[in-house]
Amino acid sequence: MRDRNAIRPAAPAAFALTAIAFLFAAATLFAPAPSLAAKPVASAPYTIDYYGWLTVKVMVNGQGPYDFIIDTGATNSLAFQNLADIQAFAPVDKEPQNVLGMAARGTFPVRRIGELRIGAARLDNLESVILPDWMVEKKPQGILGLDFLSQYTLVFDAEAGRLDIYDPKHGPRMRPMRSWNRLKMRPRDFDLDISHPLYTVTGRINTNRKIPFMLDLGAAGTVVNEAALNPDRLVIEMTTESGRLRSRVTGALDQDPNEARAVRVQRLRIGRQNWTRRIITVHDAPIFAELGMAGRPFGLFGSDLVRERSFMIDFQGEEMRIGPERQRS
Repeated sequence: MRDRNAIRPAAPAAFALTAIAFLFAAATLFAPAPSLAAKPVASAPYTIDYYGWLTVKVMVNGQGPYDFIIDTGATNSLAFQNLADIQAFAPVDKEPQNVLGMAARGTFPVRRIGELRIGAARLDNLESVILPDWMVEKKPQGILGLDFLSQYTLVFDAEAGRLDIYDPKHGPRMRPMRSWNRLKMRPRDFDLDISHPLYTVTGRINTNRKIPFMLDLGAAGTVVNEAALNPDRLVIEMTTESGRLRSRVTGALDQDPNEARAVRVQRLRIGRQNWTRRIITVHDAPIFAELGMAGRPFGLFGSDLVRERSFMIDFQGEEMRIGPERQRS
């Protein structure tokens, strides 16, 4: 979906929505001295909803709020049909956009969606596509992509269930985050004509073999292609949850559930952060080919890796920091 849906238009302009569809499925940080740290531009509750996505309330043209999924794998924000049924989004005189990805495929007309706002954080004059609603009982209204998100530094407080949005010129106070594990992000356009770069981090599965993972919080589960796994060298086990997980990855899209399988790996390491005995999805999704990664080790860093943790994303500083897990009562 996010362009997991890498949107490659028929016309010169383009926006890429790359992986939003899996339903399953410090030194270089740009931060000022503590005395200059600013208050958030906006603060808003976020929830873990819609089968595991990080979801926040967004005002659209002063109406709402509506549920938008936070998707760092989407270059552009967009709306779903159920929101278009509420608001009359006018057509735009532009070539239809070709959406190629795991969550949606096809050509869609461009609509004038307008203003997206979370408190004082906003995106004006959004022109994007309307995607069909997902085939699940509860339907989100939109996706918040990098055109909105990359303007800011984002801090997710898992204990409070709060998203703090900062102007990157000032940024949050870093003292509480100094002990958080650091992941260096690399902006990449994957040779696509996209309006905002996507971001990758480097990871390893069980061994020292390096694998690029695209930061894709629009993927509810972490996904790798077959090339990322080497059965001769890795200890990998099929899980008893495979059928259920496959269904959650593909069921909302009416895809063949046998195209994806769930496995448990002994260790997943990305940057300085380790996860042990993680369940991930293995799927040679068409979006990997769209990104030029077919047959090459590649993965999607999904929201499952951080939804129980506090974390920060600094797009301008090209850095992510991951904190401790939320304390369970």
